[in-house]
Amino acid sequence: MLIKSGIESSVWKEKCMGYQMLGMISDACKKQFKQNLEDVAKMTVSGFGHENPRVRYEALQSTGLLLNDLAPDF
Repeated sequence: MLIKSGIESSVWKEKCMGYQMLGMISDACKKQFKQNLEDVAKMTVSGFGHENPRVRYEALQSTGLLLNDLAPDF
């Protein structure tokens, strides 16, 4: 739950870390992510509206990696 706690953190640096980790493990965790696709999708897009551009960037990056690794399901 390190990733989820990072993404839910109020500290922008921790949020960035959470999104980075989510994207980094997407290839290795394809099977588990596909089983929980709705939760993973909600988690990664939750940063799109953040006020900090670095958080938005990391959320977009992790979403891109997930889209690539989980296609065509995601």
